[in-house]
Amino acid sequence: MLCSIAAYAAPTKIFIALDQWDSYSSKEGAGYCLELMKEVPEPAGVAVSFKIVPYRRSVEMVSTNKADVMLGAYSCEKIEGAFVSFP
Repeated sequence: MLCSIAAYAAPTKIFIALDQWDSYSSKEGAGYCLELMKEVPEPAGVAVSFKIVPYRRSVEMVSTNKADVMLGAYSCEKIEGAFVSFP
């Protein structure tokens, strides 16, 4: 998951840009990644919205703060923003 710096300031809404992946995300809002991203912030009162876009566009959207989060970023890429990882 790649987050822009703007995502760290106690958001009331989160905008996710991501590519369509079978079983993980769909334009209809179904899939493992989208369900997980809704389950975490929504109980805390944070609204979640998303847009399915091509991978390179999601990178550009996060890098220019047009999206708060993108899913599926490759850690080997040089993407302006912040990667979140857990051991």
